Amino acid sequence: MRIPLDKIGDEPFVWRQQVTVTADTLERPVLLGLGEILWEGRIEREDSVFRLEGRLEYDQTVSCSRCLEPLVRPVESDVRLRLVTAAPVTAEGEIELTEDDLETVYVEGEEMDTLQLVREQLLLNIPMRSLCSEDCQGLCPMKTVLVACFLVRVNLLKKVILSKEQNVLPHSLLVMLCWVELLILLVNL
Repeated sequence: MRIPLDKIGDEPFVWRQQVTVTADTLERPVLLGLGEILWEGRIEREDSVFRLEGRLEYDQTVSCSRCLEPLVRPVESDVRLRLVTAAPVTAEGEIELTEDDLETVYVEGEEMDTLQLVREQLLLNIPMRSLCSEDCQGLCPMKTVLVACFLVRVNLLKKVILSKEQNVLPHSLLVMLCWVELLILLVNL
């Protein structure tokens, strides 16, 4: 959604919308899926800057860091930003960031596209590590053996493919072959 900042006067600009962002566009392997995203908020003018207060609500599916099982977790995230339409002044040397600097977004022009803000917030909300439960035992011994076998086979496959100089497969095809091999191994559990 594009918000015309130059049209915001004494009354704040308020919105509420459903946004769709696919997990693969965020390029984080641990993120398996995203549900429909509710993105709501308001922007009000404060002298020469704008204050954005928003909220994101959605479900995200991530994989357990131990057993790799998918986990669906609800996310509710508050967003508070200071929007500045003037370009930042660049200084020579090192500068110390203040608390306000961490919450400041510089907007080019008089119109702001909120989709980029939503994408950034989604990335910030992906956990570094997720567990399906505190007592998760991780991969069962059979899965561990199969994954180890898979990795050995992938390395052998890479060597075979890379040794044939005239018939080198593109990297994306190699990755696809590896995933197919892993799926075959996991299905046979």
